[in-house]
Amino acid sequence: MQKSHYSLCLTMLVTLSLLFTACRKNPLPPPGYANSQIRQIQMDNEDSALFQYNALGNPLSVTKGMVSTGNPNYFFRYDAQHRLSDYYGAYSGGLVFEFWHRYVYDSNNHIVTDTMYLFGLVGDNGPLPDPRAPAPYDQLYVGNISTYQYDAQHRIIRATDTYGSNPFGPIHSSRYIYGPNGNLAVVRTYDPYTSDSTDLNLGGYDNKINLHRTHPIWQFLDRNFSLNNQENVVTAYNAKGLPLTIQASGGEISSGFISIHYSNTLQITYQPCR
Repeated sequence: MQKSHYSLCLTMLVTLSLLFTACRKNPLPPPGYANSQIRQIQMDNEDSALFQYNALGNPLSVTKGMVSTGNPNYFFRYDAQHRLSDYYGAYSGGLVFEFWHRYVYDSNNHIVTDTMYLFGLVGDNGPLPDPRAPAPYDQLYVGNISTYQYDAQHRIIRATDTYGSNPFGPIHSSRYIYGPNGNLAVVRTYDPYTSDSTDLNLGGYDNKINLHRTHPIWQFLDRNFSLNNQENVVTAYNAKGLPLTIQASGGEISSGFISIHYSNTLQITYQPCR
């Protein structure tokens, strides 16, 4: 009887630990925010995305309702230090990946190199080539190599991209300039051939919590560490000040969140943290 009671208590504890997944305690100072997790996103094209997290509150997967080329499910892997090591998009069977990012860190635990592979097989220890695929995808094909620099607030302020497998080809450079209010003010891109620059001015912001702040991985993936949301984009908030409904920006910035795109509105639901 005592053994049965112990087993029942243990089962209840395990169940509760799964129901109340801990939120990731953001190792970085603000602009991080760790009081809520994104649970689900509903797009206006009737697609949806369901977010799952591990016991530490780090994302494990984002499962789409309508999986297709250009719209795979997302998966996240971590190293022994619980740092993001791999991020990839795979189709419903989970055997073939569309893209695969592999990360290298510096001594400050910042991602400094991001190598993206295109089309291959999902391996236990990383991306694998698909020998059945047509050339050049029968080998691990590098679609992009990115590098990053950070400021004292752990925000990406400079990035380079190759946009191709040749690391000695033209380098596309970008600067991310933040204003005194902690929001991204200007994205400056440089022509790889002439070094001429073009500025994208992002305008005003509201005074609520930016959606990306629910996890540092979302900030990194979109290179967006803003404290607040762009003005006139969020049409509804919850009691904590997090966006519930986001409308398309009309072209000023990409209407997407971690490559989840929408043409009219995005509906977000959250789950509480312990």
